[in-house]
Amino acid sequence: MMDRNSITSMSQALRTNIKEISVPLGDALAGRARAGLSPIDGEQLVLDALLQTVSHFANADGHIHGDEETYADQLVLSVFQGIRRFSGEELTRQLRETMLRNNGMPDMSFLLGCLQTYDNYHGTCSAFLAKGILFRLANAICKVDGNISDEEKRALLDFEQKIYTIDSDEKKRALLGFEQNFYTEVQIEPCEVIVAASLTQKQAQGLSGTKGAKSFEQLTQELNNLVGLESVKEDVKALVNFLKVQEIRRAKGLPAPTISHHLVFSGSPGTGKTTVARLLARIYASLGILPKGHLVETDRAGMVGGYLGQTAIKTKEVASAALGGVLFIDEAYSLSPSEAKDQYGQEAIDTLLKMMEDSRHELVVVVAGYTDKMRTFVDSNPGLRSRFNQYIEFEDYQPGQLVEIFEGFARSAGYQVSQAARNRLIFVFQERFVARDKSFGNARLARNMFETSIRNQANRIAPIADISLELLTTIDEDDV
Repeated sequence: MMDRNSITSMSQALRTNIKEISVPLGDALAGRARAGLSPIDGEQLVLDALLQTVSHFANADGHIHGDEETYADQLVLSVFQGIRRFSGEELTRQLRETMLRNNGMPDMSFLLGCLQTYDNYHGTCSAFLAKGILFRLANAICKVDGNISDEEKRALLDFEQKIYTIDSDEKKRALLGFEQNFYTEVQIEPCEVIVAASLTQKQAQGLSGTKGAKSFEQLTQELNNLVGLESVKEDVKALVNFLKVQEIRRAKGLPAPTISHHLVFSGSPGTGKTTVARLLARIYASLGILPKGHLVETDRAGMVGGYLGQTAIKTKEVASAALGGVLFIDEAYSLSPSEAKDQYGQEAIDTLLKMMEDSRHELVVVVAGYTDKMRTFVDSNPGLRSRFNQYIEFEDYQPGQLVEIFEGFARSAGYQVSQAARNRLIFVFQERFVARDKSFGNARLARNMFETSIRNQANRIAPIADISLELLTTIDEDDV
């Protein structure tokens, strides 16, 4: 039986975690609204998710005990009266209505899809944190009477499997309601990141600039605070210092050489290329080189159409959306495959080169991909070779740096890593690093390891009747 101390401890942890996901959720829903979809109240969305979880697991064994109803009342009141000014009567009414409906297994796909979409473009872990919130709450409700029945165990396992498999990009886009002609636009102050799908000209013209932008010094410090990437930081610093000096020369009426601002980012996946491009866009804006400083991210699929002529239209739309900022083309070499003549890819390249020339004072293009393939790609076309003459190489993360990245994900999601777990992580990352090939995931490997670890942690502590705050927040050796 859960006592008042257990309720207080659980509600404090939930309240803290819910506040941590509120900003990512708010930004994701704002991006959805800007894409022309109906607005959604994020706080009500979270409340509904918790109420559905409480209702389902209070009734997991076929009937709701008085203790479960009392515990649910006290927990919901304690959590949400500290987050939003719901009246006690309103919270109780919503809980009763949810329990009466009891629509079966809660569908968390929309909530988790929004958070996962945000995470994909920010490198955060808000979706994992939300999954932890829901799973811990489900466990707490099942343990109110001090015992978990077989029906409740099955319900917990089904719920765990359901919420931890909402991950595919296709599923997330469908869940969020984005059609082919919509784009996701997620605000990262002061830089906007737009994932280009099939942008209309009207949407491209409607993009806002950077408001409340950080200073040049703040942005360079943000770059310096990234884990690893020492050679990248030096290259970016040298580039930015040169550009800064040229802007000062122009301001004083002195001649300044005109150089290409376009860049080639080369290296393996997961080495921070998109993150650095995002920062560079904002740095360019802080220096006055770009008027907006947003980042539009795309790839071959976002530029190449199904027939000749359509490709030029799609490429123009994507490049137009990036005007005033940076167009980031991932796996750019796929536009010019070496094994065959590709008319569609060539049409995209030709259209892009013309846009770069016509809008050379408004558009910076960063192409990215594996080192050898990127050099072959740039050398394949004289126009590309003349515009992309600055290379920044992103090296693989060292094992110790991967541990730092893992710990960063943990901190963001409200977890701490024990020393024993850290020791095991070093061993695992060292083993993976030595055996690495082109599929080595770098930061993505660290993120996947973190996801697996928190799932293992949940399975380890789920059978415990009274889970302490320390248990809830600690990743231990057995979880890695």
